Amino acid sequence: MTSSRQPRYQECFVCGEANPSGLGLTFWQDDETVWTEFTPDERYQGYPGIVHGGLLYAILDEVTGRAAYLRAAWVVTARAEVRYLQPAHLGETLRFSGRIVSERSRALELAGEARRTADHALVATLSGLFVRLPDERICELESVITFEEERGPSAERDAGG
Repeated sequence: MTSSRQPRYQECFVCGEANPSGLGLTFWQDDETVWTEFTPDERYQGYPGIVHGGLLYAILDEVTGRAAYLRAAWVVTARAEVRYLQPAHLGETLRFSGRIVSERSRALELAGEARRTADHALVATLSGLFVRLPDERICELESVITFEEERGPSAERDAGG
């Protein structure tokens, strides 16, 4: 199974390449999942040696909301619950993934998780309700979203398998 690169907004804190303060993460998708990887350094710490929980939340919120693209939906977060299961340490590569749990006419229930790539240990989860944007708002945003037709690595390799 192959994966494809998801669109990005150049000024976005999480995915924007033009945001000098941003993370510049690239998001990939297959038929069921969206994912990215990130290796935090000391700029992103809370307690010494530990990644700040707010940063984990920001990436989880992004990857989880991006699962809506699997249904060609553009959404915003209405409600999100994050659970931090163990500390994420600086220098450890984390894999964030998001998926669709269920759909309604105007909203989607989505779920995401962060795992260490070294041992696949679950670090944090997010579950939430995401609301579709109105068509007129999507039209306004399309001019600033970059759609790239780049093919990515195989989903099997990305899934660690």
